[in-house]
Amino acid sequence: RALCEDREGQLWVGTAGGGLTCLRPKRLETITTRDGLSHNAIMALCNDREGVVWIGTHGGGLNRWDAKGASPRAPSYLLDNQSISSLAVRRDGTFWLGTSGRGAYRLRQDADGPLTEVAGLPGKVVTALCEDQGGRLWFGTLDGGPACLDGEQMTFPPGIAALAGQPVTSIIAD
Repeated sequence: RALCEDREGQLWVGTAGGGLTCLRPKRLETITTRDGLSHNAIMALCNDREGVVWIGTHGGGLNRWDAKGASPRAPSYLLDNQSISSLAVRRDGTFWLGTSGRGAYRLRQDADGPLTEVAGLPGKVVTALCEDQGGRLWFGTLDGGPACLDGEQMTFPPGIAALAGQPVTSIIAD
């Protein structure tokens, strides 16, 4: 589930225990705890406008990869040693992350700002985050189904009522 294409067109692949692999032209590069990651089990990936690749790990919290290398990034003690199961950067630059059991959080300033818990989600295991063309943020949870953040209001549009309570593992905008 952890795949990401960076702004240079390189594909990043998260593994279940072998760290992070970048498919570069003519070579593979593998990044592990020896290179600065907090954990080798990668659950989620995304990149931001600055070219930083954000890495959600299983039990090691949030990490980042940039020109300086890999490093753990804990904007709050709440995320220390957590499993980060989904990541998204919205068009406005707001950074979002879903956890395996603590719900979802919003961060400002590319994961350096204050941490805000998302209220009103149908579940606490957030496995999918996706911004649609209208700017709404969709959440998929394993333990409660989907939800949609429209502005600052959590909604459950009628079209998704049939999925209430169903495990949602991924969401993609068309």
